[in-house]
Amino acid sequence: MIYAAQDTLDPYPSIILVSPEYLTSSPWKKAITTLRDDRVVDRIVVDEAHLVLKPDERISLKNIGEATKHLAPCRILMTATLPKASEAEFCSVLDIDNPYFVRRSTNRPNLRFQWVQCAPDITDQLAAASTPGV
Repeated sequence: MIYAAQDTLDPYPSIILVSPEYLTSSPWKKAITTLRDDRVVDRIVVDEAHLVLKPDERISLKNIGEATKHLAPCRILMTATLPKASEAEFCSVLDIDNPYFVRRSTNRPNLRFQWVQCAPDITDQLAAASTPGV
């Protein structure tokens, strides 16, 4: 289910997708309270969690730590780009005690990338096509 403020939550959801803006809203807190109290929620997963360290990101991202800490016994905060040097700040911002970091190689030998030179007019056509109102 993708959560919106007017939604009523299923009493036994297998997964709920919610945007960071809703995590601190009153309707979300009210909707999730019963699930939390009934211990239906066993984990919270946040993708692109490293964005909490970027000063120009949405203020709602800064509240993810507080908004998710008491919702489930397990929080999984995913990021593929958090530098090792930023781990302490990351944990502080997200209010994480005793973190467990999993780092793996990003090498994917099954993927290939190719650079193709396009004619200059194609670049102009693509830019024009992506302009609103064109």
